[in-house]
Amino acid sequence: MRLTSRAMATMSFVASCIAALPAGAQWWNPQSPIAPGKWEAESRTFVYTRNIYSSAVQVIIAAVQQGDFAKLDRMHDEFLKMTQAGGNGSRMINAFQEALSTFGKDHLERQQAFLKAWHAGAPTSKLWPAAQAQMWFSAAWDERGGGFASEVSPEAMRLFGQDLERASQALQEGGDAARQSPLWYAVAIAVAGSRGEGSRSLDALFEEGVKRFPHFTLQYNARLIYLLPQWGGSYDRADAFIRRAVMDTQADDGTWMYADLYASAGRMVQGDFFRDTRASWPLMRHAFEDASARGLANPNTYATYACMARDRETTRRLLGELGTYANLGMGRDTFTTESCRAMVEEGK
Repeated sequence: MRLTSRAMATMSFVASCIAALPAGAQWWNPQSPIAPGKWEAESRTFVYTRNIYSSAVQVIIAAVQQGDFAKLDRMHDEFLKMTQAGGNGSRMINAFQEALSTFGKDHLERQQAFLKAWHAGAPTSKLWPAAQAQMWFSAAWDERGGGFASEVSPEAMRLFGQDLERASQALQEGGDAARQSPLWYAVAIAVAGSRGEGSRSLDALFEEGVKRFPHFTLQYNARLIYLLPQWGGSYDRADAFIRRAVMDTQADDGTWMYADLYASAGRMVQGDFFRDTRASWPLMRHAFEDASARGLANPNTYATYACMARDRETTRRLLGELGTYANLGMGRDTFTTESCRAMVEEGK
């Protein structure tokens, strides 16, 4: 089974996030142009752009590097309230997953020293158990690498299993209190799946997480990975799951999850995406359009899948809108901005 180690560490959770949030949530953002309290006083809503979401990721990374666990906990707890409320801001907590997944086996000793100090200084932190588990999970996949299991050395597999066990222990050490963070469920599903636990265990974690945090979408991404053929599942099972996810989240996100989850699956598909999977391009296109209207879609991702579907009209339109910001391909050698432009030109 060939996998991408960093893609597994992030569990394909790198999603675009544009949401309308209360301006008071910007205290952490040094780039914010809005004075604290100004927009609230005017009863206005600040629209968080993808750049502001990216700022949150960078602020979280910097806080880890600086040992500022108080900032991490405060940001997490505020983003958690947005997730629990649903709708506006519910995806901002995803920034933690993206940021924490960047900490793998490099500088592991320093990271563990920080986590130890964090636990001593904030023993009731909702975020700490998931953060520690995520770092061990990322380290595990860094050790293993992304090759087929038969290509991985025995020593790398030993370290992989060892770090996954440490991640599992970190999740359990937090007890029931750790499950106050939805991030716990996303990491727990990923760790359990990577350790080869069966569907019953993964489904139990997923259903508990969805029941507790119905507006937290990353747990859908986490469970989907282990329904794919690479993990003993099938594209039929994955398709049924994606359609269920759309129904579960439609009130907040419309049909966006259809495109979001199939884009996550697409990172694991090396062949012809639309031939091999059960993805429907008309449904994906509808979902991307729905998401664009809600400010959720990443136009480069949308354009990449339009190109993969050989939808010249949509690809041409999106390339025009992106201009110099076009960056198509999502890591695939066979699809680049240049090759997609050539595909569009062929149709003239």
